[in-house]
Amino acid sequence: MLQLDDVFDIEKNQIKCKIPCEITVNERDYDERSFIEQSDKIALPGILDFYVPSHDTTVQFAVTFSVNLHKTENTDKNRKMTTIHYEPGNVVIDKDYVEIKTDIGLLTRLLHGNIKYVNDPKTLINMIYDIIPSIDLVHIELIVSNMFRRETNTQERCRIKGNYNNAIIIGQKNQPFEDSWMSALAFQYIDKAISQGLVQGKSSEKNPIENIITEDFKNL
Repeated sequence: MLQLDDVFDIEKNQIKCKIPCEITVNERDYDERSFIEQSDKIALPGILDFYVPSHDTTVQFAVTFSVNLHKTENTDKNRKMTTIHYEPGNVVIDKDYVEIKTDIGLLTRLLHGNIKYVNDPKTLINMIYDIIPSIDLVHIELIVSNMFRRETNTQERCRIKGNYNNAIIIGQKNQPFEDSWMSALAFQYIDKAISQGLVQGKSSEKNPIENIITEDFKNL
């Protein structure tokens, strides 16, 4: 498997291309504050997938802060889509200074599933862990595994089948109404939980976290 340092020379404040690669950025995936385009570079969040034609594969660069993605002479623009082609020696990314702090806003958006360009469970786990490294990875993995659902059945977790293709992310605030109104009752939507559970008489399937709390281990 191709690694990041197979494709890039990684230095303290910049990354340079080692073998030809390219990236396509869709401006629609970002809001106005997180996507700032200039003539020679784009400032955007540091979650980037680079395609390597010689290996027909992608490698991912992932940090929890914004970076400067440099344009090259071989940059194609088609409305909201920008494709940048890199050759060996080209500067790909730079960042002069990074302030080390806990970004609660980013953490909240990650847990709510509001960041479109993060769609891989491993990346999501690592980003959350980078923000709150004092939390054991086991707890973060449990939370994230509960977020990735089958697109055709949002009550089914992708980890059950081991297949994350065509997955969708159900954020923490939306999960209670996908599988358990009891969660909603204990969460913050009491009126809606009562409507679903008592008035409409809907059944409630406990999610993995509720199974642990109630010691119903056979259904994990």
